[in-house]
Amino acid sequence: MARTIRNAGSAPIYRETENLMLLCIEMVERTPNSVGIRQLSKRLIDTLLDGLTVIGLALNEEDPDSKLELINSFYLQMRTVKTCIDTLKEWSNRSPHTRIISNKQMPHFAESLKEISKHIKSWRSKVLEQQTC
Repeated sequence: MARTIRNAGSAPIYRETENLMLLCIEMVERTPNSVGIRQLSKRLIDTLLDGLTVIGLALNEEDPDSKLELINSFYLQMRTVKTCIDTLKEWSNRSPHTRIISNKQMPHFAESLKEISKHIKSWRSKVLEQQTC
């Protein structure tokens, strides 16, 4: 019997992560050519892309233990994303001439990360409930 593959794009956590990635791509396109900033920006986008893949895998995983591992992996990836954004903001604040992340952009990043965190907690709770049943 074939199982139905769930479309990851329909999940709110996927859409929110995708929106965060679009914000980050827009920001990264304007970053200076400094090697450190470019490397960190690349890491940020790569981690978000990996996160989208992990969401898709977790949505289609039937085993609760494996699903929980994938959710935890995604949580750690989002911590990496937050650290990258915070570091880019700090570099932006230190530079008198270059704004990587403006004060107007930062609340948008923070709100997206907050929403993603809520989705992760909710999803994790549901999976833990399934494990105990």
